Parts: sequence; structure tokens; C-alpha cells
Amino acid sequence: MTKNRHSRHSFVIIDGGMKFIVAFSVVLLLAIFCYSLFFVFLAVICLFLSVMIFYNPERIPFERGKDVIVAPIDGVVKSIEHNQEKGIKVVISSPPCFVGVLRCPFEGDIEIQKTSGLFFFSLKSEVAKRLNTFAQLNIQSVRGQLSLVYYPLFLSKSLKFFETESLEKGERLGFLPFGVVEFFLPASVHLKICEGDKIKGAETTIGIFA
Repeated sequence: MTKNRHSRHSFVIIDGGMKFIVAFSVVLLLAIFCYSLFFVFLAVICLFLSVMIFYNPERIPFERGKDVIVAPIDGVVKSIEHNQEKGIKVVISSPPCFVGVLRCPFEGDIEIQKTSGLFFFSLKSEVAKRLNTFAQLNIQSVRGQLSLVYYPLFLSKSLKFFETESLEKGERLGFLPFGVVEFFLPASVHLKICEGDKIKGAETTIGIFA
């Protein structure tokens, strides 16, 4: 990791997030000045969520090793599907109260394809998935290909990727404040998570290559 790449994305607040924090701070001060308890409460909630969403912490994996796959984002594991031919599919939900920084789960060369579409707060049907805005990220590694599909559930511009072609494990690769991530892994990966687990990007071990 070069010094320039590290310094660009290692601030406490992710790029673009400070304007929201400043705006809600101003609203909070105005609400206090106007003695409006309702708007004070509303501004505090919005300010708290903004700090949580745009918080950009340094992360160190719990487990070290060249075969370890780490979590790509903070969130909750909603489902896990096993298919001998297609591999393993892990669905991760990332609500607004979680850190929205995207992390590279395994070192390798990066390829990103983004498709603009509609917005559905529920992605239970395949039709909704095909029509929804999404981006697919493929990681070509020495152990094979890993794929991630990102579905933003609020505004397409909220899904951002940093310009890069190759990343190390745990590095920041983008931002998704509210959405769903489908993580596709080879069938040979030994999972270290279960449905319902809360995970942290770059820290939690998703699985280990056999």
C-alpha cells in the first residue's frame, strides 16, 4: 500500500461525509437556539447516523494468514446458500446504523461493473434485483475469483468506488451507506460465520480457503 493511497482514505470521516455532519450540526444549533425540542431530537438522530455511516475507522483482521477472507462491509449476515457447482453465496445487510466503508476481502486485481436502474427497499424477488441499481466487483486472486454484488437501497450516487485496479486485503475500496451485499465464494472455502452474525469490514473472518 502506497503512502498516497493510504492518506487519501484514512481520515476519521470518509470523503464527502463531513458536509452532512456540518449541515446537521448547524441544524442542531438552530433548533437549540429556537427552543424546538422536536427539531433538536431530529437533528441529534440525523447527526448521530451521519457520524456512524461516514465513520472511517482503521481495521486490523482478527485472524492473520494468506488464505483468510475478511468481511467486505459492516452489517448482518442475512443468509448463506451452498451450491456445489456455483459455490457459496453470503448475503449481508448493511443498515444506516453501520459503518458504510467497503473493504477488499482478499488481495487481488479488481474489476468493477456498475448498472443504473430503479430502487427497491426489498430485494426478495429476482425481478427486483435485475431492475435495481447494482454494481458487481470481481477479484482475481491467486486462489481463484471472488465476486461481490452491491445493491444500494437509497440513491445510486451513494454507492461509490475509489479508483484502483489492485488492492490488498482489508483496504478501503468504496462506500455504501445503506444496502445489501451478495458475496460469492468458491465451494472450497470453509466458512467461519453463521446466519444472524454481526460482522465488521476487514476485521471479521468470513472464511478460509481450504
